[in-house]
Amino acid sequence: MKAAAAALLRKTRSLARRIRKLFRAAVRDDYQDRVENELKNFAQLANVHELPMIFHYWSNKYLAPKLNNFGITDPEHFYFLYVQKLHDHLPDRP
Repeated sequence: MKAAAAALLRKTRSLARRIRKLFRAAVRDDYQDRVENELKNFAQLANVHELPMIFHYWSNKYLAPKLNNFGITDPEHFYFLYVQKLHDHLPDRP
């Protein structure tokens, strides 16, 4: 009885290893397909940093007024203020 159970356990483990190997290969292939699709999408764009017009509408209507309350006028100013605050807080660090 123990021998039969041990043999069954070995076969089950072997099957599990084969399934795991196939699954990993499928996941790897799926990931590679998604990477290739993204590369194709971006290859067709003239300017990958160009944002859709809805972004500008949304950011000017909703985001800019909230940031203006803190004295922030544009994205560069946002980063500048917080880098400056960090420098003022830790003046000895480069």
